[in-house]
Amino acid sequence: MRVMLVEDDPGMRQVLSRLLQTSGFGSVHEVGDGEEALTALASMRVDLIITDCIMPRMDGVALVTALRARGDQTPVIMLSGQDDPHVVVRAIKAGVNNYIPKPIRPEQFLEKIWQTLGINRAVAL
Repeated sequence: MRVMLVEDDPGMRQVLSRLLQTSGFGSVHEVGDGEEALTALASMRVDLIITDCIMPRMDGVALVTALRARGDQTPVIMLSGQDDPHVVVRAIKAGVNNYIPKPIRPEQFLEKIWQTLGINRAVAL
């Protein structure tokens, strides 16, 4: 399974990437913002995109909006440290499939991934 992780905080990106890899996700492609993600996705295909909401240059909502506008229906999970229901509504309207508030608990993070992908965790392991 190929995952793209879009996160501007290098430390958070490293922690989440390591969690994904140790949880059986074979390939994790890391980028620092939405613009880098769009550029990379023009030449590669992934099975899941996990993106932060607030990032420089292009935030997560703008990224998802751009992906959906070009017909890309790759499942997207958005991470956000903002406790604002308007952010969640904007993300859902843009086409986000799932939403995880920060701080992230590893169990919740992995469960949301399985849920988003429609995979029975017992079978996937």
